[in-house]
Amino acid sequence: TTAKVWDVQSGKCVRSFVGHSDYVRSVAFSPSDGGAYLATGSDDTTAKVWDVQSGKCVRSFVGHS
Repeated sequence: TTAKVWDVQSGKCVRSFVGHSDYVRSVAFSPSDGGAYLATGSDDTTAKVWDVQSGKCVRSFVGHS
């Protein structure tokens, strides 16, 4: 239900991405000059795109399988 980004050096959670209602099964990271994005796919049949800096969902796609 939650995806997390961890700092490898400290072992601390840097950001949590909360919004799925079932298990998160896939994650993809996309660095960009304008900001980084994280995409997640879940058993709740949604795919979400997150702004890494703010931790907010910027787009949700319903009905993936």
